[in-house]
Amino acid sequence: MSEIIDLPMPAAAEPDPRLFQIVPFMKYDQGGRFTEDGKMGLAIIEAQQRAGERILINVLPDRDTEWFDGTVIVPRPVLDLPAALEAPVGGEAPAFELPACTLRFDGPVSVEYEHPGGPFSVGFTIPGTYTIKGEAFPAQAFTLTLTVTA
Repeated sequence: MSEIIDLPMPAAAEPDPRLFQIVPFMKYDQGGRFTEDGKMGLAIIEAQQRAGERILINVLPDRDTEWFDGTVIVPRPVLDLPAALEAPVGGEAPAFELPACTLRFDGPVSVEYEHPGGPFSVGFTIPGTYTIKGEAFPAQAFTLTLTVTA
């Protein structure tokens, strides 16, 4: 006959109350660009921070106009650029300084160009209106319009 042994049961572990404390967060990359935001349990966020994730708690900055400089959230600068450019077919628009960035041209011809930084001038041999978009982080993204006239 078997004997029943009554062993004491360990007390159930209470869940960490911070799991249920939902807070806003913002993740950022090595350069300070915000990459992901939302709301999550504080204990989960803290565990991700211990694992090396770059996460700010209780903030929801504007990705388009702010970035994290490693210490605080600061405004992203606005580049002083012309809003509109004009060039004759086969000619170039007046040059202006532009930081290194990827430029996307959309219009009668669509192309992407890696600008190394420095003076920038552009022109096309096909007339039309071109939208030029770029971003030189941490500066804010920009949009220019180029009109190429016949």
